[in-house]
This record gives sequence, structure tokens and C-alpha cells, in this order.
Amino acid sequence: MTTVTAAIITRDSRILICQRRKDKTFPLKWEFPGGKVEAGESLTDALAREILEELGVNIEIGREVERFQYRYAELSEPIQLVFYFAKIAGEKSGHLSDEQISKESEAFNASGAFTKVVWVSAAELPKYVFLAANLALIERLASGSLSPE
Repeated sequence: MTTVTAAIITRDSRILICQRRKDKTFPLKWEFPGGKVEAGESLTDALAREILEELGVNIEIGREVERFQYRYAELSEPIQLVFYFAKIAGEKSGHLSDEQISKESEAFNASGAFTKVVWVSAAELPKYVFLAANLALIERLASGSLSPE
């Protein structure tokens, strides 16, 4: 079974989400950044590596949020998903303007790993078409029953 880790990266009551490229599996769906755990790698090491590769930043990984198995009809076997709360390492607290957030989101996607990278409030999450495995988690975040703070 493939294990995938993902980060719910938070800042100023916003959550970082990423839109998959149209040439990838599940094109243009939204997701939390992360990726597959390689042989011999811990879950948190894999997550830190994936975020650095995809977004070009180091993260401080917080508590594990959720762990479950999900089976996509398009894949030959189920995957195990493990979600963690995280923050960008070394970031100073303080509110960023919408313009600063927009520029930063573009910089996070300099690798071209995604179509778009945006910061949204938890309440806005249901407006985006996420991967099916993320839907229950999205509902909990949006309703406030799971707080990223």
C-alpha cells in the first residue's frame, strides 16, 4: 500500500491549498500539499521533503490530524493518507496584505508543481473541488469542528 502525507499549512487563519496540474492524475483537483513516502523514510521526513520540493519552503510540522485509507477507482490499490498541521518554518507572526499573499503564492509555485497555490479561509474550502479523499476533512475544517489553530 502506498502511504501519502499531506500538510494543512496555516497562517493568519488561512490554509494553503494547491491545484493539481491538468497533465497529472486527478487533473485540476485541489489538495493539501504533500506526497508519497519513500522506502525507509519517516512520515514527517517525507512530508518535509515533499513540501520543500513542491513549494520551496521548510515547514514546522505539528500534530497529526487524521490517518485513514482511501480507495480511488482509478488506482489499483488503496492508499493510506496521513495529514498533519504545519506552519512555514521561521515565519514571523503578522498579517500580510492580499497583494503580499498573492505574490507569495506565485513564489510557492515557482517549481510548477501545481496550476495554482492559494491561501483561503477554512469557510472557503467547500468552494474548491478537492480530491475525493479530502472531502470529510474539508467538511470538518469548514464547519469549525476541526480547528487548525
